[in-house]
Amino acid sequence: MILAAVLLALVSCAPRPSASGAQDRPYSWTAIDAPPAPLSVPVSLFDVVYSREGDLYRAVVDAGTLATVNEVSLGKAGGLQPIAGTRSIIADDDSGIVVVNARGDRRRFSPPVSPLPVGGVAYGGTVYIGNLNRISIADADGNVLRTFDAPRAKPGLPALPAGFKGVIYENGSQVADFLFDPASSFVVVQSPANSAIVDLERGTRTDLIGVRVAGVASQGDRAFVLGQDTTVVDPHYLLIEVDLNTLDVVRTTRFTVDRPARSVNRMRLLVTPRGDVFAYFSLPLTSADVPIRSDLVAFDPRLAPRHVSLPNDIGLDATVGADGALFVFGGPARNVIARFDPLTRDLTRYSVAPDGTFVRALIAR
Repeated sequence: MILAAVLLALVSCAPRPSASGAQDRPYSWTAIDAPPAPLSVPVSLFDVVYSREGDLYRAVVDAGTLATVNEVSLGKAGGLQPIAGTRSIIADDDSGIVVVNARGDRRRFSPPVSPLPVGGVAYGGTVYIGNLNRISIADADGNVLRTFDAPRAKPGLPALPAGFKGVIYENGSQVADFLFDPASSFVVVQSPANSAIVDLERGTRTDLIGVRVAGVASQGDRAFVLGQDTTVVDPHYLLIEVDLNTLDVVRTTRFTVDRPARSVNRMRLLVTPRGDVFAYFSLPLTSADVPIRSDLVAFDPRLAPRHVSLPNDIGLDATVGADGALFVFGGPARNVIARFDPLTRDLTRYSVAPDGTFVRALIAR
């Protein structure tokens, strides 16, 4: 009973938005006291990248006491992209794209580019960075060793709404993400209408026609691809399971997400250490009091989807902790992260960064 009361108090202490609004974001927040440290925690450390007035910081926080163990400045940056499997990030500043390691050392990577490059680390420790249609091999600190052209996705145009007046280059192709297993490294590339997974060692590939990739994740010799159906104007979402040994598509599931504002802030594909698969969506709403709704979709072993109810405003993004729980953070959550246990449905909140800051990236280990 005491533990249940503590958990209830932690959930009730979550920050709530006010509708007063600010010029630099669509809503502002009423200050609250940070939630107290929980009685017990399932992970030992939170590795947090947070921003304050254009500056980035990395803090290692003890998960039991929420005390900061170590903190370094990462310098000024706007957008950022973690390099999956490392503690380095890709970020942009006034002069272009940089790779920043865990010590705060910055390596100049390229001139300004949009979207930001993506990165990941292979089992042997080699870092791959995809910058539009080029791939760079680098060390963990961002020192580029060599660069080569990325494979290309098949050209094509997506279904477009009536009256569309923009310009889309059907022959364009860019790196969307990377996948790794103990034997190979894979690049995921996409054009405006199609995607492909290519084995960089063997040169074999599988083409996902009519699919634009929104996220990838792997578990053992299986890869999962979260994508959008580009053959219809109001796309369904797809979850595709791929055998990395053969690059055969094992199964595909189509599902929908209710989007009141007809757009999505963030989509994230999540695979836990025990093999559970989830897709997290943060959706903008039309209400000023509740700017973001969270939609979590759980998939069974046959990839049948099931929607899981989550509170509004708990965050823009999500990641998987070392304990198999899901951690939601960013945006309306500001400096607070939320741990969701898929088995018990318990939701616990932690204040992991100073008041007035925004968590931008998180590793729960």
